[in-house]
Amino acid sequence: MLLVPDTPCNKDSERASARRLFHENTVLDMYKKAEPNITSRDLFHWENSRALCSRPLCEQAADSWHASLVNTKECERTCPPRDMNAVGSECAKRAAVVIKTVRIMDLNVLKTLITDPRLKIKVIHLVRDPRAVASSRLKSKEGLIRESLQVLRYSNLHPRQDEAEVPRTPGGLMHAPPPLRHRVRGSTRLNALAALGVICEGQHRSLELALQQPEWLRGRYMLVRYEDVVRRPKLALSAMYNFLGLTPTPDLLNFTFAMVHGQHYGDEGDPFQVGSLDARAALYAWQERLSQDEVVEVEAYCGKVMDLLGYRRVDDTARLPDGSHNLFFGRDYFYA
Repeated sequence: MLLVPDTPCNKDSERASARRLFHENTVLDMYKKAEPNITSRDLFHWENSRALCSRPLCEQAADSWHASLVNTKECERTCPPRDMNAVGSECAKRAAVVIKTVRIMDLNVLKTLITDPRLKIKVIHLVRDPRAVASSRLKSKEGLIRESLQVLRYSNLHPRQDEAEVPRTPGGLMHAPPPLRHRVRGSTRLNALAALGVICEGQHRSLELALQQPEWLRGRYMLVRYEDVVRRPKLALSAMYNFLGLTPTPDLLNFTFAMVHGQHYGDEGDPFQVGSLDARAALYAWQERLSQDEVVEVEAYCGKVMDLLGYRRVDDTARLPDGSHNLFFGRDYFYA
């Protein structure tokens, strides 16, 4: 699995980055051309990769980490940097290559790749309740300052067509948030929430396109909600593997179940750390962390995509801190 920390600049750069990622001799050539001396240790979150932390790329590895989390400290201690040619050769042996990327702001940028007869690309689009995303972004805002500013600069190049909905609170009417292009400077909190608005707009555009089921996307796109993965992890994983024409092993299904049934939901430590967590509790953590005004602001920016994905707004149901009321509707997975 290759993690690509993609940040938006404009549609042309998105399209060019995606094309390079798939059309070079290997998916890693783009790294080599950017920096000839790059090694496996320069890849984003390399220490979480089973391939980089097990044989043959890491001869000293004590475990293959099959259906388990990699011991990142052991990997960092025992696995030397490897030449990118060696990494690319190992990737080429795999039956399937997974590329995880974020901030693809327009699904159309993948059309050229998806329709390329030389490639067999399928897209799994993972989404989450924007209020939970806002809670996470606010908690991690210091670590996302650069990313938030890049997202907002993207919005300046692609101004939205309509203003945000005017939000309401139980106490009356509030002013709608100012246009996103005016929010590039200011507090990290404002930038974090405004950036989320841009992300929601991009998601809404992509989802509307997927719902139209264009011929080039048909059979190649699957929409999955994070909440459905948490509630029924084995079923969700089986559905995703079936979409890809693969079969998950029992060990992998059990590992997935354990990953969302941990003892905590990320209150302490590195917010970007990969680990087992109490994901069901995390579903409703935003109700405790966000103020009423922050909830209203997020719903103003993200209302359209929330409606499309089946997330209830606070106005539609009682907002209970204990999370005893679901704030999302049940739905099946969507396939283009």
